[in-house]
Amino acid sequence: MNILVIDDEQRVLTEICEYLNRMGHIATGSPNPLSGLEMLKHESFDLLILDVMLPDIGGIEFLRKIKPEFPELDVIVISGHGDMDTVIAALRGGASDYLKKPFRHHELQVAM
Repeated sequence: MNILVIDDEQRVLTEICEYLNRMGHIATGSPNPLSGLEMLKHESFDLLILDVMLPDIGGIEFLRKIKPEFPELDVIVISGHGDMDTVIAALRGGASDYLKKPFRHHELQVAM
């Protein structure tokens, strides 16, 4: 799979991308949603892993913005600050799954 990961925490971004690449996927990382949006417009991705707390635009708002333009894109939302309202908003916004940070690699694999 070709996977885009958007997370402003560089350590998390690197860790997720390295894990996905080791699993045989092609993972590309972006530290902010604006550059991530440009990547989505110019490259075909099978999956987006999207953090909730992002600079410029929040992850849930970003999700609501991109889903009409990329309806077939699967999205897994991740967050270290999530509550039940955030989970519900993510799923209603079109996310296929939600993972609370920190999560184990196998949890991500199951969600994919």
